[in-house]
Amino acid sequence: MKIKDKIGIITGATSGIGKGLVKRFAAEGAKGLVLADINGDGVKTATNSLGATGMACDVRNEDQVQFLVATAERVYWPVDIFCSNVGILRLGDENQPDEEILDSFQINTVAHIYAARAAHRGWRSAVAAAC
Repeated sequence: MKIKDKIGIITGATSGIGKGLVKRFAAEGAKGLVLADINGDGVKTATNSLGATGMACDVRNEDQVQFLVATAERVYWPVDIFCSNVGILRLGDENQPDEEILDSFQINTVAHIYAARAAHRGWRSAVAAAC
């Protein structure tokens, strides 16, 4: 995938794969980046060093994901790439607390549905405008 001159949103941007994606997108010449992570202080540090836009975002909350995409679209229209990168790993067995199971499902599955719901509207509008 060519990143040069693209606009990207990256969730989970302050650590692990997300942090690597941020570095790679910046190195490859992304035109604009919107970084999101539940770690608001980490996002602030990352955005300051890159001149990117960033915000704290809990991807378990659909309103926050909608706000993330709306902000990205307001700052950089249109958004080309959404890296719904957030994920967690919790080891457990049949006795794992329901709260941990539900939290893992919310972050590892439902959050990506929220991302698709939020991003597809702008992509459809951008395609219609280009036609």
